[in-house]
Amino acid sequence: MTQEDIIALVIIGVFSLAIIAMAITLLLGRGVWMVAGYNTMPAAKQVKRNRVALCKFIGKTLLLVGLILPLAVSGKIFNVSWLSGNFRLFAIGGIIFTLIYERIGNRFMK
Repeated sequence: MTQEDIIALVIIGVFSLAIIAMAITLLLGRGVWMVAGYNTMPAAKQVKRNRVALCKFIGKTLLLVGLILPLAVSGKIFNVSWLSGNFRLFAIGGIIFTLIYERIGNRFMK
């Protein structure tokens, strides 16, 4: 492993820990200000939303991202191409699932 690989692992590790810290905050039902679009919504619409359920869902999503993020760089460093490929597949699939799940069915309405 070269010095550049070690630096990449450290940087990705720091980002992963930051994402996991944000996920834990959201899993506790706090930190709704981190959810994009919620704090820019009019107050009348915010009242209709279940803040805790929304926070917990986004927290679970962020926790998964924070836990698998090191796989992307590990796959490149150790020449294991399926790790990086699986990370890309999970990232795209996770984004699509999150957007569909959040938008359909009024799951986060009071």
